[in-house]
Amino acid sequence: MKIEAHKGFFLLRGTVASDFAFALRAFVGNMVTEAFPWMTFKHVEGVAVHANVCAAVKDDAPVLFDRFAFSAVLWLLVELIGEGPDIPVNLPVSSLMAFFPLITACILAYRREKGKGVRGVFRRLADWRSVRRNVWYLPALVLMPAVMFVSWLYMTLMQYPLPEPDLHWPMIPVMFAVFLIGAAGEEAGWMIYVVDPLQQRWSAWMAAAVCGVIWAVWHIIPWIQAGHDASWIVWHAWVTVLLRIVIVWIYNNAGRSVWMAVLVHAVTNVAFFVFPDYGSHYDPMVTGIILTAVVVVIVLRWGGRTLASQRSVSL
Repeated sequence: MKIEAHKGFFLLRGTVASDFAFALRAFVGNMVTEAFPWMTFKHVEGVAVHANVCAAVKDDAPVLFDRFAFSAVLWLLVELIGEGPDIPVNLPVSSLMAFFPLITACILAYRREKGKGVRGVFRRLADWRSVRRNVWYLPALVLMPAVMFVSWLYMTLMQYPLPEPDLHWPMIPVMFAVFLIGAAGEEAGWMIYVVDPLQQRWSAWMAAAVCGVIWAVWHIIPWIQAGHDASWIVWHAWVTVLLRIVIVWIYNNAGRSVWMAVLVHAVTNVAFFVFPDYGSHYDPMVTGIILTAVVVVIVLRWGGRTLASQRSVSL
């Protein structure tokens, strides 16, 4: 496989399998290269290659920032200060890393177009007027809550030891508002700087799956810090990859509206934490199996190349 630099971005040349294996490192290389041009590089055949991206480059020069360096600050902070405040929702302090994709997107946009680029990022976060077909608000608002309801129904029928729902309903709008802000912080980076470029090279479902893997890996440390075991993490990582495919499906059909991606993300988080008592008995294995069936239907019905009807998006 050959890795080339073009206009500040690394292009991976090779098979889809090799592209997939190197996608995480290439993504980090792109982000760091754009944000910190003064970092150390290797030059191979006249092409700048980030030392952390190409493992084949011998005698890699040291780099000042490694993968997910910003998020690592919060991961370490949790280890130093211990658990955060006692709140019903089980979220570690490191969940604040949700805003780092937005920060990174703003850095990249500023380097390219200064203030105009940063304003463009925020315009895309609030691009509800660009939604081509309002009918896509229905799956955005209903699909993942429905998946969680089916999960609860199955677990109830199978006599899982579930508690009685104990959720203060006035808290749901508060949770939605909080998760909406967090989702905006993430989707500004994932959709604009990961999914969109990947869809120019791969099919939509492959781009979504690769972004989903990166997204899941990025969350592993916070999941561990939240006290989840290995089985929970593996299954929820699978749910995370599938959820990214669902987000891209709605995003493409809604005219590449980042607002719609934010909405799906926020509603999904609310659904997770409502189940059935602030997320206390959420089982990602059950949800993962149900969501797998949903994603299979989506890919078969809309096609993996675009995950969208022809009039919805042109890739």
